[in-house]
Amino acid sequence: MRSEQSQTNSPTVETIRAAFGAFDMAAPASPAEYRLAHAFAERLIGGKNASAATLRRVQDLSGASLFLFKEDAELAGFVAIILLNGRGLKAVLADRFDATRPLSRLVARRDSEPAAAYAWGIAAANHDAAKRMMQALGVAVGRAVPHLAFFGRVATDAGRRLVIDRIGFKPVPGSKTGLLWIEPLRQREPAAAA
Repeated sequence: MRSEQSQTNSPTVETIRAAFGAFDMAAPASPAEYRLAHAFAERLIGGKNASAATLRRVQDLSGASLFLFKEDAELAGFVAIILLNGRGLKAVLADRFDATRPLSRLVARRDSEPAAAYAWGIAAANHDAAKRMMQALGVAVGRAVPHLAFFGRVATDAGRRLVIDRIGFKPVPGSKTGLLWIEPLRQREPAAAA
């Protein structure tokens, strides 16, 4: 397998990476960091989470999936997204997308443009880290993927309040799995006055 640095990334992947990089957030650099992110998610989010191997597989495929923030060399937060290809978007809309074990064939490859994004997870150890995670995600969504719909499900009541009340996600009509979405930012902006 080629190293991550030698692979060609789409403009969207490069923009996402730059957006998180501006907040001192980077993709995991070692297998140990994927295990650390998984344990962090289990501790702070609870429930059923994607395995460390799954986190790594999706990051390797898309090039812009998991971003870690460290304070004093300790993990303080992460943001995880899944960039979906057309088949992935169809699976999400049909309530057939398993975020704990996303199929590789549904993930957009790093050298292609994604069809949608899935908010996989966000966790922070403290208020300052949470604020940074939200700012970084806001910049990534606003600058890197304003043309994409963002989907997700929430694992906690606090998460539900955050994504619905503060970010603007809405329930997907007809979803039986609690799927939420936010339309592309470009569609939410008022049309420019003529």
